[in-house]
Amino acid sequence: MRSAGGERPIIASEVSGPGFFEIRSNRRFAGALFGPAGGPAAVRRLRQSLADLPVEARMFLDTPSSDAGRLLLRIQADDMMVRNMLALAAGVERAAWFDIWHDDTDPDAPTNIINSPTGLFEGTPQALGNPNALGSAFGRMAQVLGSATSVVRASISGTPDTYAYRITRKEKPALLVAWRRPQKRGDILAPATVTLPRSGIDCRTLTIDGSPLPAKCSSNSIRLALTEQPVIIGRL
Repeated sequence: MRSAGGERPIIASEVSGPGFFEIRSNRRFAGALFGPAGGPAAVRRLRQSLADLPVEARMFLDTPSSDAGRLLLRIQADDMMVRNMLALAAGVERAAWFDIWHDDTDPDAPTNIINSPTGLFEGTPQALGNPNALGSAFGRMAQVLGSATSVVRASISGTPDTYAYRITRKEKPALLVAWRRPQKRGDILAPATVTLPRSGIDCRTLTIDGSPLPAKCSSNSIRLALTEQPVIIGRL
């Protein structure tokens, strides 16, 4: 835009995920969900065969308290942090989440399944309640990125799957956010120890789901065991 002689704000709308069809192996269910025999009855048929479905499909169809449902929440929280940070690092100035409250009036509606339940609050649109688990993760992400003035990738040698970004914030201390990239969406990585630069950043750590993570700090580095789950380093 600059090279063309102008500059405008870049805004990303309806940011959320992952959706059902973002996972490639789930695309084989498109005909069943949206074909002539599709609709809520098709979703109910899939629910009746949960035990035979791969986890990447089951996590959208099973209950939130199931192992598959908890996996989806973890992936959603991780994805939320990573998507928004990469967007800001690429030049996006505003990102709008979809959606604040998730309408599950018809839990078997195919659109309800493919969009995945990404609402942040309990209650109703007229009377929002407390944040749900994803809403709490969103709150932590907002503390990290809400006042960001720059998001820049840090240089790390020897660990090509490790991503770390330094976030400079207006009138707040700088932060690092780091994670390791899995080979496939939904993979849970075993912890691997990495060393990150932390110049001017407090030796405090918190995963995006709110859990503290042990770390060893020196004057200019931090050593910790990373998985695919983003870790916030510094003082919120």
